[in-house]
Amino acid sequence: MKSASPPASLSTRMVVLSYAAYFFYYFTRKHLGITTNALIESGYSENLIVLTQTGYGVCYAIGQFMSGSLGDRVGPRIALTTGMILSGLASLAFGIFPFMAILAVGLTLNGLFQSTGWPNACKIVAEWVHFKHRGKVMGAWMTCYVFGSLVANMTAAYILGAYGWRHVFLVTGVIVIVVGIVQAMFLINRPEDAGYQIERRKHHDLENLKPGTSAFMLMIKQPIILLLGLAYTGQKFIRYTFFAWLPYYLAQSVLLSNENSAYVANGFE
Repeated sequence: MKSASPPASLSTRMVVLSYAAYFFYYFTRKHLGITTNALIESGYSENLIVLTQTGYGVCYAIGQFMSGSLGDRVGPRIALTTGMILSGLASLAFGIFPFMAILAVGLTLNGLFQSTGWPNACKIVAEWVHFKHRGKVMGAWMTCYVFGSLVANMTAAYILGAYGWRHVFLVTGVIVIVVGIVQAMFLINRPEDAGYQIERRKHHDLENLKPGTSAFMLMIKQPIILLLGLAYTGQKFIRYTFFAWLPYYLAQSVLLSNENSAYVANGFE
């Protein structure tokens, strides 16, 4: 007979799995920025990469809304698994078939695939961690995007220097697919799916929600939500500009090697 609350070991396992998921999402998020100068040296157009990075950003922004709803409908496990495998396949496709069309289409659509990460990984933590401990757990859990970005840079830099840019896309694609399969095998959407229960915070406004009223619309009308969204939008522009172009700038203007440009770009993190 299972206890009402999930054991700490099981909750910890789910938090660690979701941490690993978002950590490795960065392996197929940072690779284009790391390899940009090498791609241009190989004959790819700078304008094509600009358009691809822009398309990626637009797809990522749109996908953030879609992916949250997807996770609510099918569960974060399927959403994370699908996003990681498709992102890995997009990377593999360009590594195997390095055509400009694959670069433009595959790595633009990668924005949609990558967008499944944040809302669904956070949903796992919200489902498995008691609300009284969630702030402390999230404080540690949110290092996944910092360390994931750092390690993704270093991994891509090493592969770029040792084997060339095609292998960057091949290796990172395989890694992300494998991690996605691990999520599919071991991640559990919520305690109730394993026969446990966890106390949920009760919200007066949600309990008294009128029929036909959207909880999303209730949330989006909160001034603090709008303020945080505006602030994060500005931060995101700056962060992703550095992601996409700092290694290229270091290679072109500071004349570092492609490999060292990637290593030095870690200073931004």
